[in-house]
Amino acid sequence: VTGVRLMQELAKTAASKGWKVMLVGGWGSAQLTAQKLKIENGKLKIRVIEGPTNLKKSSAVELEGLVREINAFAPALLFVSFGRFKQEIWLANNLPKLKVGVAMGVGSAFDELTSSEGWQNVPEWVERRGLKWLWRALHDPRHIRRAISAAIVFPWKVFWHYRSTN
Repeated sequence: VTGVRLMQELAKTAASKGWKVMLVGGWGSAQLTAQKLKIENGKLKIRVIEGPTNLKKSSAVELEGLVREINAFAPALLFVSFGRFKQEIWLANNLPKLKVGVAMGVGSAFDELTSSEGWQNVPEWVERRGLKWLWRALHDPRHIRRAISAAIVFPWKVFWHYRSTN
């Protein structure tokens, strides 16, 4: 299951159960994502916070305000899109302070879901076969380095680490 599909299914469940959903980050695409999810799931209680555009340059007061704003809404599902690694670090640092049911870093899922920022839909047959990464790499040169890192470098490092420890 891709992150986008998981997010859509969780939003569908949230709408049927009356859970609140919050989208954080995305800088423009989050609002479009919220609108799309609301159209797909009419009863969905959803809120968007764009958050700081630069986490490293944000003040502690600004970041504490973000946590307070999330906690005031108290979402069952929190989807965070600050970009690769940034969202994971932010979640790891703030999860103990957050009053949420589930928090999930969603990377570029907002852009992909709304087809913004030049994202084009991947054919379903490509997605079903787990080749979305290859499709992205072939259609957008910005993804080539990431695809090589995920498909070649990471498995190689795991193999060598495992081999050196055994």
